[in-house]
Amino acid sequence: MENFLNSTILAALIAAITTMLGFFINEHIARRRNEKQELKQAYGEVISSARNIRRTLIVFHEFNISFRSMMHMIRERDASSATELEIQKQAAFNYEEKANNYRDILTTQQGQLDKAFFILIGTEKNHLIKRWKNKPKDKDDNALQTAVEKILSYKEDADTFEDAKYSVDTYFDKPLKNIQRICSNRMRDL
Repeated sequence: MENFLNSTILAALIAAITTMLGFFINEHIARRRNEKQELKQAYGEVISSARNIRRTLIVFHEFNISFRSMMHMIRERDASSATELEIQKQAAFNYEEKANNYRDILTTQQGQLDKAFFILIGTEKNHLIKRWKNKPKDKDDNALQTAVEKILSYKEDADTFEDAKYSVDTYFDKPLKNIQRICSNRMRDL
């Protein structure tokens, strides 16, 4: 009887320990899955914000350069009649209005990228630094920060489509490729 009681207590104890262990393992797996999801979302937001800015900038340049060329035509007195001059002025006004709207959108999107990058840094600190207490800042950390800062630093207008292409290449395409490469690699490593 005593053996039966001891084995019952032992079995109950093993079952309790196994249940607790299973609970802690499941909890750890769920927490790790949530961390990965939060990090993937943060990386995705940074990539998405940078892409949105690039698309907006291209449209902004189109309207802005069209406005400038229309103003140049008006100043050069290209119009053959008062009616044509009026049409040119109206077109210039429309281009300017659209360019200003896109400039505002660009500023808003730069703010969104800044916020997304700030959230990414916080999310990485919360989740990754816990495990890598002595993780040194690697070259990708600096490259990611430099790429984001490059996009955020853009404040110029372009006078020609060549200038616009240069600004998109320099301020957006190269940094965007770096952002996508670094974030994609980090998502793969999670």
